[in-house]
Amino acid sequence: MRLTVTHPVLVVLLFSALLFVIRPSDSEGAEQSAQHPVSVKVTEQDVARFVYELAYSVRRNEVFVMAPVFENDQNSEIKPQVIRLNGDSLKIKGATELPSAGFSTVLDDKSNTLYIGTHQSTLIAYDTVTNKVKGEIQLAKKITDKNGKSRPTHFLRQIHLDLKNKRLYIPGLSWEDSVLYVVDTRMFKLIKTINNMGVMSTGITQKPDGGDIFLTNWQHEMVVIDSNTLNIKKRFSIPVDQPLFLSWNSEDGDILVVDEGMEKIYGMLKKHALNTGKRYKSKSEGNSLVVISPQSGNVLKTIPTSKQPIAVKIDNKRGRIYVTALEGGSVSIYSSKNYRHLKTLKLNPSANSLAINPTDGSVYVSVKNFSSKNKTNKEKKEKVVRLQF
Repeated sequence: MRLTVTHPVLVVLLFSALLFVIRPSDSEGAEQSAQHPVSVKVTEQDVARFVYELAYSVRRNEVFVMAPVFENDQNSEIKPQVIRLNGDSLKIKGATELPSAGFSTVLDDKSNTLYIGTHQSTLIAYDTVTNKVKGEIQLAKKITDKNGKSRPTHFLRQIHLDLKNKRLYIPGLSWEDSVLYVVDTRMFKLIKTINNMGVMSTGITQKPDGGDIFLTNWQHEMVVIDSNTLNIKKRFSIPVDQPLFLSWNSEDGDILVVDEGMEKIYGMLKKHALNTGKRYKSKSEGNSLVVISPQSGNVLKTIPTSKQPIAVKIDNKRGRIYVTALEGGSVSIYSSKNYRHLKTLKLNPSANSLAINPTDGSVYVSVKNFSSKNKTNKEKKEKVVRLQF
């Protein structure tokens, strides 16, 4: 697959017979404590030509995998799907075609609903009991670009579920001005679009129990939104160049920010600044996990990661932070109590998205072929990996 950086949707993707193998990890075990390392069992499953975000259902013990289709494949027999895997074996249980290519996802397990953000900036509601699409709404308006093609004004990346307020918060990315879409999950209806989120607002997290909402953008800002009024509460200046995914650390009440550090993105940021009569100034080095205070926006700690970190998830029950690295082809594990590095597991070619089984602590990772040295086999399937500690 050939990627360029000229089309907005490809900017979003830059951040992003069955083969069945079980093998012990060849690296040292992740630590529950400094004195008690544990072994890791790695289960792999080839899934589809492209795999992106994942969601794990405790109720069904299934992993839902986004398997989109790109423009070059739209005229072929390949259709975008959500693929279901057994949560233990990773064997494929089934697949459902989607009306639009899904990339991002979040699961409301209690209501048996999987929400999917698509290439066309629609939001799909998928029933995890019947395994059927039960609704789709258009979030971003469609415009005709200079080449005469129809495209959304904004593109979707991360979806955040607010169980207390029964809402979804979905950043809409744009080089001009990003927005935040607010969807009522009871009515499955867009109830508000919040403007002024800045340039390429990719990351989102929320204070527990329906508290303030935090977004980051590529103009060194963290935007805080009051979840009661759905108005912007404050803006912080943060020295993070390429914030991607965010996560709330319940251990100390801090926000974890992935700083991607991708050279292509730096090139785009410099070009965007020149086009707007400005000069871009970098404030961070990237390839790191940044700990930020939600009260002040101050950086409390910067933790080096493998190259091009993408996703961050926290297992609060076990006190572990997981960070994938696309170019580094790895998952790194840190303590959520003191941010000490515990272990890095190689998952070549390119570790992408994460899901956690809260019951047993298993971690599911989508592994892409982005960094593969073998470019000849374009039909090679991407895989999902299960890590058992």
